[in-house]
Amino acid sequence: MPGHALGEPCWVDAMLPDLEAGKRFYGELFGWTFGGGRAEYGHYTQAFRDGENVAALVPKRDGRMPTVWNVYFCSPDLRETGEAIRRAGGHVLIGPAEVDGFGTMMTAQDPGGAVFGVWRGKDCAGFGRKGEPGSFCRTELLTRAPEAVDRFYGEVFGFETKRPEGAGE
Repeated sequence: MPGHALGEPCWVDAMLPDLEAGKRFYGELFGWTFGGGRAEYGHYTQAFRDGENVAALVPKRDGRMPTVWNVYFCSPDLRETGEAIRRAGGHVLIGPAEVDGFGTMMTAQDPGGAVFGVWRGKDCAGFGRKGEPGSFCRTELLTRAPEAVDRFYGEVFGFETKRPEGAGE
């Protein structure tokens, strides 16, 4: 994918119990504007900062699901990444699935239970803006299984672990 390396965060979306309240909150907080969420896409609503994609908001379909932000990591080959996820002790939960010509997505779970997405974009490569005010800048994972999770993300995406000084003391 142009501009995105394997494992690079390339998209985020939030599953919310009240989409309109989420739009008001994030619109005021970050200065976001929103596209129209069409029914055929589950009212998935793009968020923009200065006219560029920064995230999306989506209403939860199931009240049992938590209200969460989902991060998507880039992959040039979702089938290969899915196999790497399984080999490293994770689970593929959904997909890979085509998203109406925009790209292909997959939802997976690491050995510690955290859920994340994997994306290979076509017409929508991901963030139009990141690393600046009002846009995505960081992903952090807190886990009860650090050794297994560190190994997992290293094997699947090539991530390296760096612990802050004094962590775990």
